[in-house]
Amino acid sequence: MAPHLKNDELDFITKQVAWRKTATDIHAELARRRLKDKLDPPKIWAVRRAMRGSTHKRGRVETRGRSKKVTPSQAKRLEKCRVKLIQEAAGEYEVTYPMLLQAAKLSVHRTTASRSLGPQVRWRRLREKPPRTEAHEDTRRTVCARWRRKPKSFWTDTVDLIIDNKKFPIPTTLKAKKRLRSQRVRGVHRTRKEGLKKAFTKPSARKHKFNPGSSVSILAGICGDRIVLWEEVPGRWSGAAAAAMYEGPIKKMLQKHRPHKRSWVIMEDNDPAGYKSGKAKDAKRKHTMRTLDQPPYSPDLNPLDFCIWDKIAKDALQLWTPATSAPEDYKALLRRVATRMPRPVVRKAVESIKARAAAIFEADGGNIKRD
Repeated sequence: MAPHLKNDELDFITKQVAWRKTATDIHAELARRRLKDKLDPPKIWAVRRAMRGSTHKRGRVETRGRSKKVTPSQAKRLEKCRVKLIQEAAGEYEVTYPMLLQAAKLSVHRTTASRSLGPQVRWRRLREKPPRTEAHEDTRRTVCARWRRKPKSFWTDTVDLIIDNKKFPIPTTLKAKKRLRSQRVRGVHRTRKEGLKKAFTKPSARKHKFNPGSSVSILAGICGDRIVLWEEVPGRWSGAAAAAMYEGPIKKMLQKHRPHKRSWVIMEDNDPAGYKSGKAKDAKRKHTMRTLDQPPYSPDLNPLDFCIWDKIAKDALQLWTPATSAPEDYKALLRRVATRMPRPVVRKAVESIKARAAAIFEADGGNIKRD
């Protein structure tokens, strides 16, 4: 490949243009000069562009090529501005690159700014969840500050029952089973072009709703390292239904697995329609049941929510054959999968509450004083 035109060659071209020489004559002279240095002659089109002034505009600011780079200190400032602007937006509007560059006082192209932020920062859709208020965040930090100091044995020995509710869809056809299994696939290794191809997409559980055929509502409970409570909730979940569960299956399981205690500790969420209703509170008070309440909007602290439910649904769907079974058989299958779940798996999920509380406390500020 021929070298680019040098400064002395450009000076020679400028003089030859002033003397009204043709491009052919100039090119021949440049080729003769380069032959002495054993270099390839320049291209004729490069000489013509230099003669017209469309390239090699010496004395002017070069505007071709990539925009100027971002220094490490500017990249840090850009990252701080990104976090600050997004927090100020509070999810009400989108933060664009022009806004980001203006706040960071940088005059580079948006792609240059994007590269400086690193590959881990890219445009992603907002995850959908109910917003936690400042009061909710304070409660969450306070509870996690207390829970992170509890030993692992506290969650398996002192806490007698960890309960939660779940509605399981029952696929009555092979098509419904396939649809439910595809919704549980987290991702796939793909290129950008393969994003909308078949087998590279999955239906959304919220946007693309469908009727699987039937469903069942379950109240489950963990005691130590086992799922000991698995009760179907008939009808609508309400305060009366919760009170019936406390006075019936929950009390029976506590008397069976923790018989020597005068009072029991139950970990539950802040469900106002069931667990926190007046009837449910009266039933707990009557049977000496104390509660260990989760912080508001914190399913990531209940092992049933962050681990057990998904594993039960995944294992049950894998074993289920809707073409030859009835919905009642699927309910029995769910119970069998739950009650036979390996104890080490359940224990690991329960003991991870301590680590999760510590991680949440550190991520949310970690400025609560020891009580």
